[in-house]
Amino acid sequence: KDAESPWLSPANIQSLVERYLQERLGKGQYIVGSHGAKQIRLGRDARVILLEDFRKLSNIKSALKRKWELYLKGTEPYHKITFHAEVASQERKAFFITPMHPLVKQAAKYFATDEKSYLKIVYKSEDLPEGKYPFAIYAWNYVGMQPTFRVIPICENETIRKELINILQEAENIKEEIAVNKDGWSGLESRHIALWQYEKEKYLQDVENTVNYKIESISNNYRNRKRNYEQKIRDAFEEKILRIYQGELQSATENYNAKMTEIKNKASRADIHTSLIANGIIVITKE
Repeated sequence: KDAESPWLSPANIQSLVERYLQERLGKGQYIVGSHGAKQIRLGRDARVILLEDFRKLSNIKSALKRKWELYLKGTEPYHKITFHAEVASQERKAFFITPMHPLVKQAAKYFATDEKSYLKIVYKSEDLPEGKYPFAIYAWNYVGMQPTFRVIPICENETIRKELINILQEAENIKEEIAVNKDGWSGLESRHIALWQYEKEKYLQDVENTVNYKIESISNNYRNRKRNYEQKIRDAFEEKILRIYQGELQSATENYNAKMTEIKNKASRADIHTSLIANGIIVITKE
């Protein structure tokens, strides 16, 4: 939900889904229609296969999963779908295919692999410096108080590094072998480690600031409530009223302690977990 990436654009999500359907079900046209409003067309056998993949997802229930499951179990091959928010707001019965939709999760799970990719690509540009540049793509998963996910490009040339994510969407594959000195890869790894250490220190400082703010806010709120209940307890003349305020004070104290424990536990787990997605070489040419 927190990820922001060009790979999560409607066009790229549609491309992922179409590739999944083609490889999982065989050649065919499963998504029909032009512009934003489309239809998915799956025969009985195709829906049975996708239902198998659907059942491999997590058991967490949601309205999205229920609607998708009903379609896969049903008898109607067609259903309206869209990858665009503006169309989804008009076509309320259409499946709105976002990264959170079960179909996209099935596609992601189908293509998931622990193997690292090696890319050889060429990109034509009048603005970027010509040459051959080794690069690496890492996934950063921020855990703790402020969880998020980032895709991090690494390249010795800073100009290429800044443009790399956009370049990858338009670059073309190269079939021939391209030799790279071993020092090129080790240099990328060293750059990544230095960047990770810098960002981790910054992240931990941000987490500490957030924790201090939350603790101060929760503590002030609890102290005020505690004083209020203690005053009510002192003023109570009936045993029944006294027990009610004592119970509310105990409940407030337990809730305060639980929140403090949760905050401290999250803070203690704060870290940036990294994994290498791909190594590659990009050739920048003006022709």
